[in-house]
Amino acid sequence: MTIESAIHQEKFRNVYHKAMVNFIFTSNWHHDRHLHTFKPHGLIPQEYNVLRILRGVYPGSLRINDIVKRVLDRMSNTSRLIDGLVRKGLVERAKNNTDKRSVNIHLTKKGLALVNSLDEVIIDSEKKFAVLTEDEAEQFNILLDKLRG
Repeated sequence: MTIESAIHQEKFRNVYHKAMVNFIFTSNWHHDRHLHTFKPHGLIPQEYNVLRILRGVYPGSLRINDIVKRVLDRMSNTSRLIDGLVRKGLVERAKNNTDKRSVNIHLTKKGLALVNSLDEVIIDSEKKFAVLTEDEAEQFNILLDKLRG
């Protein structure tokens, strides 16, 4: 489906304006799909992202500041997200022995089981990108990196 038919707009100021609108629309479309993916599991995409980050260092832990540097959504309140994950029993806080002002966050066994159980759902989501060839996907990555400067 073209962006023109998706948003019922035939004219754009120029090709760059069309690309910007298309990018925003597609980003929101993808985000909505993720919301529906995680909702049945009691998560939002930002919480899943924190769990995914912590799985990458499991059984180790990370300081909140280190998690903040790795999250995909820089606008999310990571401390609030972690509070929710603690309440759900998916992560735990632990004292940082080297920095008394800092707290380490680690994945619980319940959190690990949940994030592992979502792997198949995520792989299914990745299949949406299979409409691109590997070369096109590589070019897409290059272009996105270029956009961010």
